[in-house]
Amino acid sequence: MKNIIKISVLALAATALMVSCTRETNFEEQQPTEKVLRTFTCTFAQPADTKISVSDEGKTQWKVGDEIMIHGGTDGKLRQKVTLTADDISADGKTATITFEMEPYDRTDANVVSKFYAQYPASLVPEGSMYYECRFTATNDFLMAACDVEDTFVFYNLCGVISYKVDGEFDKVAFVGNNEETVGYSSVYQVRVRLDAGEDAPSVNYNKPGNGSGNPVPMKAFEADVDLDGTNYIFLPAGANFTGGFTFKFYDGDELVQIAKTSTPVEIKPGQILALGDISDKLEEYVAPTTSDHKSEITGATDISAQQANCFVITAPGAYKFPALKGSSQEAAGNVFGAEIVWESCNNAEEVAANSVIAAVDFEDNWMYFKTPETLKAGNAVIAAKNSDDKIIWSWHIWIPSTAIETATFGLFDHELMDRNLGALVAAKAGEAAPVESFGLTYQWGRKDPFVSAAATSGSSNAALAGTAPALAAATISLAESIANPTLLGHTNNGDWLPAPDNTLWQDGTKTIYDPCPAGYKVVARDKNQPLMGSDITAVTGWNVDLANLVISVGDPAATFPIAGYRDDYEVANYAKIGTRVAYWSSYASGDAKAYHLNWRPGDSTPSYGLGETAKARGAYVRCMKLEEASTPDTPVSITIDGDMSDWANVKAVTNGSHTFKFASDETNLYFYSLRSTEGRYSAIWGGEGYIYLAFDLDGDATNGVSLNSNGPYDFIGFFLPYGGSAEAPAIIEQAGNGGESQPTPYTLANIVCKGVVNESGAAIEYSVPRADLPTIPTTAITITTWGNKDLSKVTTSATL
Repeated sequence: MKNIIKISVLALAATALMVSCTRETNFEEQQPTEKVLRTFTCTFAQPADTKISVSDEGKTQWKVGDEIMIHGGTDGKLRQKVTLTADDISADGKTATITFEMEPYDRTDANVVSKFYAQYPASLVPEGSMYYECRFTATNDFLMAACDVEDTFVFYNLCGVISYKVDGEFDKVAFVGNNEETVGYSSVYQVRVRLDAGEDAPSVNYNKPGNGSGNPVPMKAFEADVDLDGTNYIFLPAGANFTGGFTFKFYDGDELVQIAKTSTPVEIKPGQILALGDISDKLEEYVAPTTSDHKSEITGATDISAQQANCFVITAPGAYKFPALKGSSQEAAGNVFGAEIVWESCNNAEEVAANSVIAAVDFEDNWMYFKTPETLKAGNAVIAAKNSDDKIIWSWHIWIPSTAIETATFGLFDHELMDRNLGALVAAKAGEAAPVESFGLTYQWGRKDPFVSAAATSGSSNAALAGTAPALAAATISLAESIANPTLLGHTNNGDWLPAPDNTLWQDGTKTIYDPCPAGYKVVARDKNQPLMGSDITAVTGWNVDLANLVISVGDPAATFPIAGYRDDYEVANYAKIGTRVAYWSSYASGDAKAYHLNWRPGDSTPSYGLGETAKARGAYVRCMKLEEASTPDTPVSITIDGDMSDWANVKAVTNGSHTFKFASDETNLYFYSLRSTEGRYSAIWGGEGYIYLAFDLDGDATNGVSLNSNGPYDFIGFFLPYGGSAEAPAIIEQAGNGGESQPTPYTLANIVCKGVVNESGAAIEYSVPRADLPTIPTTAITITTWGNKDLSKVTTSATL
């Protein structure tokens, strides 16, 4: 191990993220209302024990083009970017003189002498008021922070640095401490550099809570690209103490191929660099483990796999176990090599002791184990399975309510609804003040993982928790990132949290693997024929608004809905409009950016109560609806393929927005029905030929079979059912084809019969296929997936055929 060399440098290891503090204030460079010319000298903080010249391994000189961000003004909202020129920089590069115009941020009332603050580089400064904090996007780069001291900006180092060179066939590295030390932060990193009255020099306090963003979320692994031709750097915010050494994990694409590891303890303080030189001779081939021989230390666990979903409701103390599967499917989350409690909360502002809601979590043979304290504590928790690379591969919500969950239709829906929001510890009651514990948890549309509730019935803060706090990404995040980081909020103002929208994450007609509700329930479907989904539900029996108690009651018997606001997509992941509005998701996406929700605004100057659209990045509440048993009638149903759809009337339907499907069978044939309602009639589906595909998972194994495009694999992919026409002359093509190359031989489906009709209800088609033309269909329920090649979203259900 090389000696530690000290330099003037700072930076931050993490993924690039930002936080925007308010919706309406523009934090671009702003001119002050009172312009005063200011001139400052910029220097590096270089006490005798850190002053050293290092060539390409740290910044010790100002250079032409360096950009410095200055901020000040009322509430720290003003900012200016200064770009250094040759005339600004001294001959030795140690100082630079800058001039700017700005009002000061005067907090002498708080004993603070400093009135201006500066950061370098300016490109990595997030939007938002700075106050007397210096904030940076979490990224791997040189960062420096300063405050004014007698017309001088003294720039301080924030991070320790590891430098290395390496040769190999890889392009990405993950860096970890062998004892899981913090190596970075997955949210905006904040440090306070300021001069207080009575002090001779500024104080530097690392890892301060971000303004409005909660605490920076610690990362145990740092990822970066690898430069095979030059020097690579890893920047450690506030330094790091690796008690058991550290490990480099080198990847070729997504495949871990080589590692370099040391077990030597080492501490790297801010301003220090650990220069490792060329580590190529330390590389070892990586052999991925296929199974873990770990045995759970949680014994006597009750098997709750019958409740398999992304959410488990626990009503008694004890130990529990369930297979590590995605949602209520049979798809494995992956090979489990670790388990952790991501967070615990009691849905209020009271401090939460670690392991007070979930006492322990463990794993064994791809099963998850957890136990509660001996005395059950009401609350919510998220637990996660991790792979051999210590990354989260799936997570589950553990819901421990204070009172029993009840269900009823309430005269609002044709399915039973829960008496409370998903994650609420108690149900709100009409005529009584709604406690914050009745608010429940919030979700971005389509995500399986919850975010903690509000801390109180007023204000905007998140509930207290033990574990990893919510963090707001600088921009959108991928679905894979959301799974690996269940507390990270993807961010776009008034848009989707995903960079590539996926409108199938939740669906009206079926419970998907991302549905957050417990087993037997799903996110309530958007059905405009139901009173709950009306454009104005104030006429529904039992309607009453009680603003003083933060409760809306409606239905017979009355269902209660706390006026709990929502998690704002414009802001910084905090709650908004508590006491004046409330938002509840439906499972229907209205487009790439938005989804339908119950948009109730009792506290607005013009109150409104109806179904609306809002950004998928918003955090809204969920009211789960009860599912019916997923099967066709016990008595076989015979269908006549004649274009008269009345014989389908009593067959169970699955719906996705404006599309409805039904499945039936008798001893000879299987029957399928599709209806495209008038709501979607003049969409792109009429622009030319369209097709419906049917796919079957016969053996319950989602890893085998054949695929079509990005769908699958399935044991059998069914038929092409063409239909087309135009908005002026819609038509059904009555000659159906078969699945072609996607259909395993010898199944030709040559004997399919179909008939279609177009009327005021939309376009309907029914078809039959002899069992003799199909593989052997199990007598138990199988999974059936349906989708189209136009604007028909995917629908997955189960049925006995």
